[in-house]
Amino acid sequence: MKLTMFYDSSCTLCRSEAMSLWRLGGSDITIISVSDGQNKLAQAGISYQEAMTHLCVKDEWGAWYKGMEAVRVLYKTANIRLFGVRAFWLFNLPVIYALLNIAYPYFAKRRHLIPAYLVKWWYRAVYDVKLNELCDSGHCYVKS
Repeated sequence: MKLTMFYDSSCTLCRSEAMSLWRLGGSDITIISVSDGQNKLAQAGISYQEAMTHLCVKDEWGAWYKGMEAVRVLYKTANIRLFGVRAFWLFNLPVIYALLNIAYPYFAKRRHLIPAYLVKWWYRAVYDVKLNELCDSGHCYVKS
């Protein structure tokens, strides 16, 4: 399945996750910053603020996925493994499914507080490390 991922380019974690998924997904995952994809998002009825708050993904047939559902479909397409198990399978276990759905909004709202050194530890690299004017000391935030 071919996917288009709309990510927050002002967020170190989001850029790193997008670049990692793009690399792992090959030609099946296209990444577009929310800023560059505003017209496509608006056509789907997704506001800029909503896209900056929750991950948005569109599949090749025009279906949209948001939040944790977007993460699930991306991880399935990129064949991400956690602890030696396909993440998609793990994320769909009933208890884990429910917990991730509860935790995702909390995490998404606070993702800008994650320092660049932790992102580098997790991804082994921080993509596009030149922090722009939206970032301060490795902590990014969304302009209000």
